[in-house]
Amino acid sequence: RSKIESAMKNLKAGADVARLSDALSRALSLLQRRGEGRRKVALVLSEARDSGSSNTAGFVLRGAQQMGISVYTVTLDAMRGMLKRAESQGPAGAYPAGVIWRPGPANAPPTPDATIPIGTANINMLPLIEELVTYTKNLLGGNPMKFYAQGSGADDFSSNSLESLEKAITRIGQELRNQYILTYRPNNLDKLGFHHLIVTAVRPGEKLTVRTRPGYMFTRRSEEHTSELQSRFGISY
Repeated sequence: RSKIESAMKNLKAGADVARLSDALSRALSLLQRRGEGRRKVALVLSEARDSGSSNTAGFVLRGAQQMGISVYTVTLDAMRGMLKRAESQGPAGAYPAGVIWRPGPANAPPTPDATIPIGTANINMLPLIEELVTYTKNLLGGNPMKFYAQGSGADDFSSNSLESLEKAITRIGQELRNQYILTYRPNNLDKLGFHHLIVTAVRPGEKLTVRTRPGYMFTRRSEEHTSELQSRFGISY
């Protein structure tokens, strides 16, 4: 705990970019060094944006899937927090009260709710995750935090206060202590491409919800592909 607190206190603000995919690729590289049988989990605290990364979201997500790493995300609602502070402190800066100084979605009125996080909250992201992993693309829009969480079988939480942040991290800790690891060997290893995973649980008289990653990308382990993974994440077959 003391090492974490010391590292956080020594953090310095950088440029106005959010290199989310690059940060995750570094986390995957560190987690790959964990011993056999050890749990591999990445916890991401960030706004729901990714800009300036040299790694594509699709490539990083594929790496997380192949290494069995769960990416839990806590989306920090910085805009809502700034608006709350502005309300309590009164107008400040060059913009008068009520003016939204960040661009919102197209054809949407400039209200506070229109600026906080937009994109993929209410759509089925599974086809988009499949496309990202298959072609290792970058996100053209939407919420990268939800893509990483759902694509790795984890979950995304939102936070707009210290209390909600603490609750989210507590929930993640509880969940990690109450999970099952299921393994199997596919009977269609001759089929290249994205393989979907569907897991169901049945208990008489109860409705159960199972959350898993949506699938995985199966390719021939070519020298070129293996070399690229090893250079970025330190993966060894």
